[in-house]
Amino acid sequence: MDMYFYYNGKTSEELGVYLVSLEKGLQTRPFLAEREIISEQIMGNDIPYVYGVKYNPLSLKLTLSCLDGTWTFEKRRELARWLDIQQFAEFYTADNPSQIYYLMYKGGIDLSYNGELKGYIQLEMQNISPYTYSPVYIKTYDLSDITSPTFIEFANEGDNDLKPEIWIYKIGDGDFSIVNYSNGGKEFKFTGLADKETVYVDCFNRYIETDMPLTYRYDNFNGEYLSLPRGVNRLLVNSSCQLQIRYQFEFKG
Repeated sequence: MDMYFYYNGKTSEELGVYLVSLEKGLQTRPFLAEREIISEQIMGNDIPYVYGVKYNPLSLKLTLSCLDGTWTFEKRRELARWLDIQQFAEFYTADNPSQIYYLMYKGGIDLSYNGELKGYIQLEMQNISPYTYSPVYIKTYDLSDITSPTFIEFANEGDNDLKPEIWIYKIGDGDFSIVNYSNGGKEFKFTGLADKETVYVDCFNRYIETDMPLTYRYDNFNGEYLSLPRGVNRLLVNSSCQLQIRYQFEFKG
């Protein structure tokens, strides 16, 4: 792991602190999240019935040092304000900016230092989930001129199914749907949309809104939020529109 990193809107260089290792030899970093097997042992059966698994968020143990300075009172206060936040914040190292964590520290943090105020702090950071993430991407499709159902392709380069945010700008009154032929032909469908209406759908949080005043589109939706499996997804769009898809890939390992 590189000594330079970004967290909570600032680089480590701006704060004058760096990632260091107190151990010689091989470095350790999270690979797969801890998980628990949810099972039940039935009397007379040596093989338990497995209901599934529960994944715990990733954790990172970091050691920070002021390599070019000392842990003055002002430096400690500045770093405390930076770390002591109430939400998960974006973190990545300079050598791998395309693998993003969302971290918040847990437990306590102690400062180890000598008489010259030189030393380090060690802290444990909890990630928002069992996975890491790509940067945020936005992909657009201009299907304004189609006159019949048309296939588009979307490549999910992550390791999990992707549930993106979608903006649908409808051209012409009527129904709108996307059929995912790479996910068992599941159909994501709205009925009765208006010409020039924009519908926003957050497929992960199952949220829908429209720019039409005093209008709600949940009753116009079939309840099948778009889910994009790993790999190339072949999507059949049934009517003229402009699409914008916002997403982050989820990574394991």
